[in-house]
Amino acid sequence: MQETEESIAEFSKFCLEIQLANNSNNDENKAHSQDEERVYLSNFGVNVVKRRVIVADGAKGAFISISHELRNPLYGILASCELMEESKLNEAQAGLVETIQGCGTSLISIINSVLDFAKL
Repeated sequence: MQETEESIAEFSKFCLEIQLANNSNNDENKAHSQDEERVYLSNFGVNVVKRRVIVADGAKGAFISISHELRNPLYGILASCELMEESKLNEAQAGLVETIQGCGTSLISIINSVLDFAKL
């Protein structure tokens, strides 16, 4: 976030310098300044995209790591629920097991969907 703010501040400062230079230069200098401006803006855009890609890759890697740590316990919970279903449960207990299974299955689906999306 701080890098983005610094980039925006740098870009704003550069734009102001260009405006001041354009106001004081003759036509020949303006053409040269506009060429410099195009090169700078191109490089600036490339740097912004690179930073976003680096941040996104870091976030994706962190999520993939966390997702593996979440899925294993969730599968353990779901397996335990299956075993509990086979035992004699009263109506309230059976309802709780069903709720746990539903929540666990939903979480597994969400994690898998996000991982599939991250592959794209």
